[in-house]
Amino acid sequence: MKKKLFSILTLFILIGALLACGKSTDYTPSAPVRTGKWTITHKWIGTGDKKTGIITVPDYWKITYTCYGDTIAGTRVDGALAITLYQKNFTQIGLPIDEACKVKTSDSIYEHTPGAIYFDITVLGPWSIQIQELK
Repeated sequence: MKKKLFSILTLFILIGALLACGKSTDYTPSAPVRTGKWTITHKWIGTGDKKTGIITVPDYWKITYTCYGDTIAGTRVDGALAITLYQKNFTQIGLPIDEACKVKTSDSIYEHTPGAIYFDITVLGPWSIQIQELK
């Protein structure tokens, strides 16, 4: 009985040691290094809804946007900005931006969707959008 208990205990210790060898507590995977300068390649400004023309983007790019609240009949209201991203064949890729816009709201979002795309912009209030790529 002692021999069987000793064998089971040894087996558990061996399994624990093997599992511990497979884990590393000091390894942190690094993101791929991207170099270059962010350059504006496309820009739209408006006060109403818009569908953009088809543009071609690389596998790593960003949307930088600014939107504002608005005044309707003398009353200050929050604005809204929704940007839906489509492939050129009209297949919806996603909704990368769905933002309530206070007095002024600005931000950027990074995208990894390459190819020919266009945007459907739905908005309440003034807005501007830039597409930037690393050059």
